Amino acid sequence: MEIIVVDDGSTDSTAKVIQTFNIKTVDLPQPIGASACRNLAAREANGDLLGFTDSDCVPHPLWLRDLSTFFHDERIGAIIHNQKVKSLSFPCHAELFQHLLSLVNFRP
Repeated sequence: MEIIVVDDGSTDSTAKVIQTFNIKTVDLPQPIGASACRNLAAREANGDLLGFTDSDCVPHPLWLRDLSTFFHDERIGAIIHNQKVKSLSFPCHAELFQHLLSLVNFRP
């Protein structure tokens, strides 16, 4: 498992805490926002499956293990919370994003 922490210009003790672990860190001098940080981490990642969480979330200790079991089923292409998304072919990321939003009743 590979862990990548993107420090989005934090001003607390995040950098100091991260240094106590042997994990890859991307330090940003200025905040760029959660979406841009996720995209940056995805570009840095080497794995086949990506899992994201934020600083205000406390995922269950086994969340990655439990979610990864679903991806052995070729019919599943993404999971959002407890939503399983069929593995479909989308011509671009924007169409996939729109499809995912429609599944979770996104309201801006």
